[in-house]
Amino acid sequence: MNIDPTIDKTTADLSALKTQQKRVGDGNAATQGAEGKPPASSVSDSVALSPQYQALAKSVSSSSSFNADKVASIKAAIAKGEFTVDAGKIADGVLATAKELIQTQQRAA
Repeated sequence: MNIDPTIDKTTADLSALKTQQKRVGDGNAATQGAEGKPPASSVSDSVALSPQYQALAKSVSSSSSFNADKVASIKAAIAKGEFTVDAGKIADGVLATAKELIQTQQRAA
């Protein structure tokens, strides 16, 4: 049996990252004011979403392809350990997709 030596390094890196995040979350004297709060002039982060993403998000939110109730019921079934997978249905879907791809490639050729 071979053991991947990168696993120990990854675990150590993850532990170091968690420790660093905890320090940042707790703050330290250099970044804290006299009352233990960040100074009023602290820097804030911001994110700007591209117009393409905004258009995509808008179209997805207005589309009826997402059924929140069905997703919630599946999540609940998974949490309770009651979710079952129909392997035959999945296999049929995979085969149908493979046939579609083959037909698409044959038409393009």
